[in-house]
Amino acid sequence: MKISNKSFSNLFSIRNLTENKEDNFPFKLTIEDCEFKSIFAANCMEFQKNIHFNNCVFYGHVGLYAIRTFGSVNFINCHFKGQLNCPASVFFKVTIFEGNIFDAFCDFTDTVFYDKVVFKNNIFKGGTNLKDERGVPYAAEFQKPSKAIFKGNSNI
Repeated sequence: MKISNKSFSNLFSIRNLTENKEDNFPFKLTIEDCEFKSIFAANCMEFQKNIHFNNCVFYGHVGLYAIRTFGSVNFINCHFKGQLNCPASVFFKVTIFEGNIFDAFCDFTDTVFYDKVVFKNNIFKGGTNLKDERGVPYAAEFQKPSKAIFKGNSNI
């Protein structure tokens, strides 16, 4: 499933893209060049395939509470003007956050990354709880620490 060049002014819930508004999302999903002017929600869902966001702007809160992903997840060149909340989520495959701007705080409390995770060239204006002041993983857990790549980020 691909969504591109759209602007959404009301609450956007990924659950509404499924036939029966289910918790299980069985499709590959690519969202690019889209604007989300209100809340973006994907709470308490399981994603079976890859999910990729490219060049999107999120004006409101982004809620990824307690999601489980079994495919890769990419956020590339996105701008988060509101808070990104991703607590208690589990990422089983490669996860990439690259070239993003986060204006508000990014919450990764109790989030687990089981495979390679890349945070590269991101700007965390509002801060994050990925690492503490010593650079030690703080709120998130990295099951393969040698595959947790942090490069070129600011305010992490």
